[in-house]
Amino acid sequence: MADPNKQSEPNIDQLYNQRKANNLAPRSIKKYILSKREQTINPQKVIQKIGFIAATACTLVLFGLISVYQIQSSEPTLEANFVTIHTLNQNTSLLTNQRSVINQKYTQAYQAYLKQQRYFAQHHLKQASLEFVENGWRLKTCEDDPLLISNELITALSNINQVDQTLASGDVVNIAFAQNGIVLSINSSSKPLVCT
Repeated sequence: MADPNKQSEPNIDQLYNQRKANNLAPRSIKKYILSKREQTINPQKVIQKIGFIAATACTLVLFGLISVYQIQSSEPTLEANFVTIHTLNQNTSLLTNQRSVINQKYTQAYQAYLKQQRYFAQHHLKQASLEFVENGWRLKTCEDDPLLISNELITALSNINQVDQTLASGDVVNIAFAQNGIVLSINSSSKPLVCT
């Protein structure tokens, strides 16, 4: 004879699964259970996080050591070449004459440079009196030839920091010109405008 309890067990399991499928648990219970599961400390996750932090720290230390080594190894080495003039001739006056010729040429070139600088300062810098007008600036020089500066030129010079931003009407300014007559900069002058 068969045991009646064993025959009913599959029926009970089927009924339980069927009832469970029909009556689902509320979402709030599912969320609560999942959140509790996430809040529990998992030793594997802790070990993974510690391993990740250790790997990151080792990488940073390695990069630091490499950069320090590169900085130390890239220091420039100084090399110097010494040139000594040897002659078979005991006459050192020839060398002295050559040195004096070189010094004289250097002095002449330097004097020409200074003369060019003075010429540039005389012919390419002018003082003028500043007056604001509705479409720009009017600059009057001692020669009484007014120079009109448009707002577009003022803006362009301001963008490249070639115009003094603190200028007011009536100020004395220095105007720098290029060799072709283009205005390069307008700055306030510390000297008064003296016309003779």
